[in-house]
Formats: sequence, C-alpha cells, structure tokens
Amino acid sequence: GRFGCAGYNEVAMRLAASQAFQAAGDLDRARAELRETLRQIDLRAGDIPDPNWRDSYLTRNPDNARARKLAREWDLELL
Repeated sequence: GRFGCAGYNEVAMRLAASQAFQAAGDLDRARAELRETLRQIDLRAGDIPDPNWRDSYLTRNPDNARARKLAREWDLELL
C-alpha cells in the first residue's frame, strides 16, 4: 500500500486517511482504510509477547484506541 514504508507512523497516517475519506463522503474508501489500519495494529500487537503490554498497546495508544473506537462506531469487526 501507499503507507507500507511509513514505519511507526503508518497507523496514524492510515487513521487520518480513513477519517479524511469519511469526511469527504467516500465511505467505502474510509472503511477500507480503517480495515487496513486495524490489520496493521493487529500485526504490531501480535509481536508483543506480554499480554499486559499488548493490551496497553491496543487500548492506551491514542491512535490505536481511536481506530478501534471508529471501528465500533462504523460497525467494523475488530480483529
């Protein structure tokens, strides 16, 4: 994808893109971008062996928490 080399900024960039597409009325693209954002979050969480740290990454990181909140609001399945 476009953001594949963005490293640690990838989740934030994808989240911003999904919100921008949603604001522009391109809901299909917004949902697709948010799905990829969630996939990237899940990939990174899978690399964290400690369940407490993994939970912290998923719930306390502002971008991750916002993406997961949007997924619930947009009725997307969380990974």
